[in-house]
Amino acid sequence: MNRPPSGFLRRRMRQRPHTHPAWSAVAYGLPLSDSLPPIPRSAFLDELEQLARLTAGRSELRLVVGKAGSGWSLNWRTHTISIDGGRLESETADFTRGLVLHESAHAAITRLSEIVPPSILNDWRLFSLLNLLEDCRIETWMQVRFPGCAAWVREYNDCLFRPQFVDKEQVPLAPQLLMGIAIRWWFKKDVQPMDDEARRALDAVWPAFQGILRALPPPPSALGGVSEAYAANAVFKCYAARDHENPPDAYEQAVRLAQYEMWSIIYREILPVFQRLLPPGIMNELWLKAFFVRFLRAMPGQYFVGSLPPGIGICGPGDVGEDLGRELGSTGVDTYQQAWHRQYAAIEQLAESLLRWFQTTGRIRFRSGFPWGTRVLLRAAMRFEADPRAYDRLWCRPLIPNKINAHFSVVVDRSGSMQGEKIQETFHGVVLLCEVCRRAGVPLNVYAFAGQAERLLNHDEPLSDAVQARLGTLPEVADGGTNLAGALELVAADLANSPFHDRFVFVLSDGEPHDALSVRAQIKRLAGEGIVLVGLGLGPETQQLAEFFQVSRVNLAAKELPAVLSELLARCLGSR
Repeated sequence: MNRPPSGFLRRRMRQRPHTHPAWSAVAYGLPLSDSLPPIPRSAFLDELEQLARLTAGRSELRLVVGKAGSGWSLNWRTHTISIDGGRLESETADFTRGLVLHESAHAAITRLSEIVPPSILNDWRLFSLLNLLEDCRIETWMQVRFPGCAAWVREYNDCLFRPQFVDKEQVPLAPQLLMGIAIRWWFKKDVQPMDDEARRALDAVWPAFQGILRALPPPPSALGGVSEAYAANAVFKCYAARDHENPPDAYEQAVRLAQYEMWSIIYREILPVFQRLLPPGIMNELWLKAFFVRFLRAMPGQYFVGSLPPGIGICGPGDVGEDLGRELGSTGVDTYQQAWHRQYAAIEQLAESLLRWFQTTGRIRFRSGFPWGTRVLLRAAMRFEADPRAYDRLWCRPLIPNKINAHFSVVVDRSGSMQGEKIQETFHGVVLLCEVCRRAGVPLNVYAFAGQAERLLNHDEPLSDAVQARLGTLPEVADGGTNLAGALELVAADLANSPFHDRFVFVLSDGEPHDALSVRAQIKRLAGEGIVLVGLGLGPETQQLAEFFQVSRVNLAAKELPAVLSELLARCLGSR
């Protein structure tokens, strides 16, 4: 999914020179003459943007021309396709059309980041495998869905693959398998040279690979029975809370089903074979990483912009990834999105559970066995016919349903002692609460404090890019003192104006606050207004927090925090 100029093998750079830009008359196959001026560059870019929108079925997609050597990429969050400015000038129009179509196909049918566990996506070795297999799948779909694009795909794959995978340098077994899959798929022959073990692995996974190429969504005209299949499939759970607010149409359901089928094949039949080829040991891992980096750079584009595993180094200084981040102000947003992807399944499952519980508690229920009421219980009436003494148990009365009227506030310690894993896991817990509360319609405020206190999220703000960027700065700075009293004063001022009846405040810290007397005064003030405060102590020897809060959980390992917050959220709502 990434096609910047590659250094995987030296011969790749010896490509034929092009002297005419992709939008010139020669590039379009037209004769040069003084009476026929070149087609304007802007017109060609407009054509590419319309091609991308048509392919993906997304009218919001836009194109950005990057620097020379930046490669092609799709940023799902910003709905942006970036194209290599250098190759826009040097390659033919069909070459550029093909790669724009490739990125648009990812927008159309790739859903890996919502389905594949974050532990897989964050492993740069397994990411390389997913990257290759998904590229092969979407290019198969492209040629089925748009038969006329076959020549475009052939042009860029021939240009980039043919000189790429022949080298005398010793290549580890796992990259050999990846190269073997790519060459056998595209050129219908095996790469040379290839170790026997890698060749046996290629033969073993080949039937599964062909199954992946068949895991394609049907055309929009053949979607009968898709909704029933989607509701019965495990992939439904990955989207349960999101579907509650925005139900997908039948074609989107088919896209998700096909992606889940592809992932199931990889997990069962290809991943175990690939993992057996990975060498053990740190030194071997460092040696291996160099080959995977070069392999990723040889692939047709970067789908997971902002979500690449650390250390892959696809977008280095000066590349388009860095430029897009500056242009869109997305550093904090990317941090937020990565935390969201890491716990996507947990967010959806918890939100779905809360929504179901809200529906159950919100229904009007009836209690039977009363001498008067609003409806007669049929079975009691039948007993009354047999025994007139049961006259005082004939009627049912309605029970007033529980009304959810809760407001949560999270107060996060970002003092110097929170640096490292503590602030990172705290941030992940905050993102989990933000996403779950927003899906379930539960108001949430987020505060951070060190020497000073600040509000990062107000309950009536949407989780827009600007808000996500603000929240994404939370793990970047952990410095200063522990002015919890100032933070609780800010919380008290906000909750005094809150229209909600049941108010909860979670305080996350790893140490004793400064000015203990002021903190106790603020806690007493909040408790006196009926606000429930819960203290959460991160790390060992945080039992002193229990002296401040009537309800507390202390000595928590950092990695426990997201799960503890989920539990507390459900318990607090269930107690109302």
